[in-house]
Amino acid sequence: MALFDNAIIYKIEAKCVSPLHTGDSGAQTDEILVGSDGRAIIQGSSLAGAMRAYAGVNCTKVCEGLFGSNEKEGRLIISEGVFEDTSPVQFRTRLRIDGKSGSALKGAKFDVRHIGAGSIFKFSITYLGTERDMDSDTEAVEKILAAMDNGIIRLGAYKTSGYGRVKLEVLKQVYRMKDEHERRAWLKDEYNGRKLDLAKAATASAHSGVNFNIKCEIPEFLIKSATFDFEKKYTADTQQNVVQQNIIEDEYDEKTGKKVRYVIIPGTSIKGVIRNRVQIIADWLEKNKSIENIGRLPDEMFGTETGDGKKGLVLFDEVRVRYNENVNSKCCTRIRINKFTGGVIEKALINEEPGFAAAQISISMPGDADDESAAEKKHMYLLMLYALRDLGLGLYNLGGGQSIGRGYVKVAAVEVSDGTRSGTMYFDENRNISCDDKDGMFKQWMDSLEV
Repeated sequence: MALFDNAIIYKIEAKCVSPLHTGDSGAQTDEILVGSDGRAIIQGSSLAGAMRAYAGVNCTKVCEGLFGSNEKEGRLIISEGVFEDTSPVQFRTRLRIDGKSGSALKGAKFDVRHIGAGSIFKFSITYLGTERDMDSDTEAVEKILAAMDNGIIRLGAYKTSGYGRVKLEVLKQVYRMKDEHERRAWLKDEYNGRKLDLAKAATASAHSGVNFNIKCEIPEFLIKSATFDFEKKYTADTQQNVVQQNIIEDEYDEKTGKKVRYVIIPGTSIKGVIRNRVQIIADWLEKNKSIENIGRLPDEMFGTETGDGKKGLVLFDEVRVRYNENVNSKCCTRIRINKFTGGVIEKALINEEPGFAAAQISISMPGDADDESAAEKKHMYLLMLYALRDLGLGLYNLGGGQSIGRGYVKVAAVEVSDGTRSGTMYFDENRNISCDDKDGMFKQWMDSLEV
């Protein structure tokens, strides 16, 4: 048992900014973890693992003391997170893609069940330590909580694809055992915590890496949902046809007490097209510029499922656009054409509801961008920059319907920052590009590649 003369209890309310999958990321993706009362849970070990992974890089001096090791227990006790019983359970259908052919793998369709965005769960962190360790330990704990609040630490499965982002409300109470009043309050489980200002701790948890923010409009996109509305009918001629819609999910609005509908552009869709473009660019540089080993960097950046698998470095956020029936539910009817004969395929009338989005796409990559020894990281940043440049130039799209002009993003600006430096690529209405690189960040990355 730990010996301590100071204790701190943090009570945390976490609101999901994006979906959260609490179950297995392998074979049982259509299940979520639930407790004995039927409410969804996220295990304390999962919370501790995510926090420890961050602390192992950013709080190295106190990481083992806080989280323990095989030889000794740590100074933190982390409870499991329990969701409110009203938390919606949703699912999406996904496909595993063959990286070489770009097509779906045979039998690779699967469902992912998750807790919906807007859901709330609560957990606690109890610290048991000494006066000597308390200041450095609490600084680290609050740095970790700020990183979670800022989306640097994500929870559950599919974190690199936009899942697992939360915003926190944290209460904190300190119990000094040498103080009789506070010792009695500890023994009686009395709690009168004060709200912790995570904004102050956020400066200590500044993301060591590069953030890419794409300000854009997506005039017409269709990322097909897992389920279709068979009851919706437009005319007698089309009533037997399925209406192919974007992914639409409900989120509870605490202010109004009502559900709000959002059209979703999943992080998986954004990740997939950008990964493909990064791979094309990397392969071209390796072949035509004789840059050795750059062709393997996309696997380092985005991860791989081959062999033992590897987690990616790049974090994508999904795009959530407020649903508006006047904009988002205009039905378009078209036909399928036989590509061999040029004729219409019989009974192949398609009803589709493409969407419109004025959006910001956020991507982040960890690592010290100003470390002169980290040439490989600079290569990764440059590959991402080139891929986003091509997105702004209209060289590839998001979602389906590429051949009929859907999903081509109208990029206004790509803003890039590493915390101390920044640069921006601008695109005009004709997709002409200009750059503001007054801090020389883009030039440094290009010089590292010697293109």
